[in-house]
Amino acid sequence: MFQPTELKNLSVCPCGFPLLREEIPKGTVYFVDFADRILAVLVCGGCRTHWPLDCVMVSESPTGKGGYLPVAAFL
Repeated sequence: MFQPTELKNLSVCPCGFPLLREEIPKGTVYFVDFADRILAVLVCGGCRTHWPLDCVMVSESPTGKGGYLPVAAFL
């Protein structure tokens, strides 16, 4: 079930490279289904490090299709 959740971290990599487009500010509300999780490997666009991360389903609307983002972006 999707619940409105604020984006709290723009990066999940220690190098600070942004996870999403830079114009998306912290505090942007997305609809997150914390029960729909996968383990994925993120390749940082900045330092090219591979990170295994717990990811959750995220959508811009409560009924729309979305994609997976690291749960760390919402904690």
